[in-house]
Amino acid sequence: MKGIILILLLICLVVFSQVYTNISSETFSVLKYEIGTDLNIYPRPSTLFTYLKITNITDTTLFFQTPSPNICYYRVTKGNYEVGFFPLVTLPMIGSFTLTPNESIADSSIWETTPAIWDTTYKIWGILNIATSWSSFPKDSHYVEFSIGSTDIAEENEGHMNSYSFQNPIRGALIIGCSGQYEVFDINGRRVKTTNGPSRVDVGNLAPGIYLLKREGTKTCQKITILR
Repeated sequence: MKGIILILLLICLVVFSQVYTNISSETFSVLKYEIGTDLNIYPRPSTLFTYLKITNITDTTLFFQTPSPNICYYRVTKGNYEVGFFPLVTLPMIGSFTLTPNESIADSSIWETTPAIWDTTYKIWGILNIATSWSSFPKDSHYVEFSIGSTDIAEENEGHMNSYSFQNPIRGALIIGCSGQYEVFDINGRRVKTTNGPSRVDVGNLAPGIYLLKREGTKTCQKITILR
């Protein structure tokens, strides 16, 4: 049991070291289910980070079991169908648990979005079947939606994209020359900046390297290089 608690504590550190901006939660009986992803729209290829957290929302200590790894897992669906290219991932929340008031257990996972279909919305489910003696049995799953965005990347020297940014490579500040809402993603697909153009965006706190600049409503990203 001590080993399980240590593993869950380490998982919680991983969960909360990652920033999650797309979160859905719902209360079922005595438990609150919360599931989230780091973004709600992902470029492709990129990495999707997700987590599931279960919290005791009562004033008393709860005891419960998760009986089998075969029925405790993440899965991704499109409409009413399971998506095969996102592998089913078993949750390590297996065993007997004691949750004091407001205490949580949590798990995180990572997927690559490369196999996903462009311009498509999916649901990622956290499914945790729980065996208890409660007369009011809590619902065992919750989901959050995410979408796959553009796969097209324009190189720095493609003229029709240069109107987004007046300079490339970039030192200190990114200058957006056109109106609209813009997002900057790192090479792992994480959103690191947002702005409304025209604007001057401070990028001095970003690590040097390759980033993607995307304008809302378009299907193309501009590749930009940030220098120190």
